[in-house]
Amino acid sequence: MLRSVRFWLGLAISAAFIGLLFWRTPTGDIVRALKGANYWWFLPALALYLASIWVRSFRYRFLVRDLAELSANQLFPVLCIAFMANNLLPARAGELMRVYVLGERYGLKKVSALGTVIVERLFDGLTLLLFFLVTVALLGSNGTLRGLAAVSVAVFLVALAIFGLILRWPQRAEALAHRVVALLPHPLQPLGRELSTSLLSGMVALRNPAALIVTVVTSPLAWGMESGVFWMVGQSFGLHLNLGWFMMAMAAGNLALTAPSTQGGIGPFEFFARQVIVIAGAGEGVATAYALVAHAMIIVPVTVLGLLFLPIYHLRLGEAPAQTAATEDVEEGDAPDPPRSRAVAER
Repeated sequence: MLRSVRFWLGLAISAAFIGLLFWRTPTGDIVRALKGANYWWFLPALALYLASIWVRSFRYRFLVRDLAELSANQLFPVLCIAFMANNLLPARAGELMRVYVLGERYGLKKVSALGTVIVERLFDGLTLLLFFLVTVALLGSNGTLRGLAAVSVAVFLVALAIFGLILRWPQRAEALAHRVVALLPHPLQPLGRELSTSLLSGMVALRNPAALIVTVVTSPLAWGMESGVFWMVGQSFGLHLNLGWFMMAMAAGNLALTAPSTQGGIGPFEFFARQVIVIAGAGEGVATAYALVAHAMIIVPVTVLGLLFLPIYHLRLGEAPAQTAATEDVEEGDAPDPPRSRAVAER
């Protein structure tokens, strides 16, 4: 980890944003805001946040339905473990831990499961971007937030275009992937075809109408519930603002996580969430305290839950990402036919 360029880049970016967060903000103001908060609001906020994770589990059930029939209750601990690992391990290793658990516990092809994670993350990003753009249009913003919006739009438009092409022409996408694989050394080509086909089979999960409908409905529902969590934390600090401001703060903080940073996105998240609350009229000290606590509210509970769920799967923190290599999906010495998901196979 210490030799990783990404790790040091993320650490530098987090340090820069933390410096900006506390720059010219009196520490005394932050401490007074923290002391004066009404922490009873945390109880309903916690309940709502856990409910939002269950909604995500329900959504993910439909994304993996072509791979395995799993219930939302079965997927809830898997998602908690993944979110926990994202908060504690570098390079968003929680996604690897998720596909490892799905593969080892429920027999899903790991690369196919990774394809469903990509779809999930794309819809999360698009939903957050929609929330952010709508609230900015209605409530206003500043140059910093407009810059975040511009970068986010560019990133997700490119991702959406690529995904749309794969979804619309899965045959052509698979053929293109196989042509790229053909450039590899001959001994690696069977494995490359296997992996590319498995990944695409997970990414085209939304060709199933039920999966598409559920994803389109539950994505804004889950993030709307998380906006409610941000509103409740705001009430604890006496921030009686329009709900739209808290929705914007939630979206801005989460969109900022697309930038490299340390585990949990510490630094960028707080900086952009604080920016929103300051624009809404709050003082720098209260806004900074709010951003710190709001981020802790969506990191600490799920991290604790994820750690508690680890023994169920006989895992240790960091073990699964190290073991989750794509080659695990191909048994040594075998040359199986490339798997086809229902969506890719229908031609």
